[in-house]
Amino acid sequence: MDEHRERTGFFDQYWRTIIETCTPAIAHHRVAERQLAERLIADGGYRTVIEGGCADGSLLLDAVLGRGLGYVGVDLAGEAVELAARRLATSSPGSDQIVRLTVDDDIREADRLVLRYGIPTDGLLVALPFNVLGNIPSPDRVFAAAARCPADVLVLTFDTTPAAAQVRADYYRACGFRGRLVRDERGVHFAAGLFTSSVYHPAVVEGWLTAAGYAVHTERYGTAGIAYLGCRSRAPARAADRQPTGGGEPPAGRSRPAPAGRRPPRTAPRPPSG
Repeated sequence: MDEHRERTGFFDQYWRTIIETCTPAIAHHRVAERQLAERLIADGGYRTVIEGGCADGSLLLDAVLGRGLGYVGVDLAGEAVELAARRLATSSPGSDQIVRLTVDDDIREADRLVLRYGIPTDGLLVALPFNVLGNIPSPDRVFAAAARCPADVLVLTFDTTPAAAQVRADYYRACGFRGRLVRDERGVHFAAGLFTSSVYHPAVVEGWLTAAGYAVHTERYGTAGIAYLGCRSRAPARAADRQPTGGGEPPAGRSRPAPAGRRPPRTAPRPPSG
């Protein structure tokens, strides 16, 4: 990823602070984010999810496993990857045909990971939760790699509104990062020493996804969140075009997407019977 931050062990040192610090606004944001991710994963008919920036598995892992899907967690913090593997180990094992593992690696090389670990690409989604995109140098590389898999892409991040920027500023302060937010033509950026986090304007993210060959659906959630769903095969269906399900027609404006190494992987062992 960022060679200097990786060399100095930045991710191993601070991942707990970033994941476990939770202001009331961030708590609300993460609940709304998970609910949206669960719906989009279900609606998309995905079979395997690669979560970039999986941390200890507390972001999207349970949402994926709850649907009995394949899961690959990718992060640069080795300790976090180990903890995510333990969460996998205590989960329902699923079938022998699905892949479930965690790896200490770079999500910008998702296509290499697919080949290396035999990850099936039928119904594959690359998901980036909790503004992981904003911590990645050259984030457009993630989309290019996902397109080569091929896989759909789900980006869960913050909006660039003043209200969303305030939510971030309060959160970073609670984390103990002393820096400042700077707004420019690409987005709203925060820097405090080795910690940097950018939130890009919608036109920027949509432009990257479009350049990688994706049809893009954008949806806001909670009070500060915005999601980008990039689909390779066709544009997401509008709510008016969807067939009703047992739960009734979803609210207007929602859409359904088309189905779509550094260290050895941590493969979840099956829990003992009984």
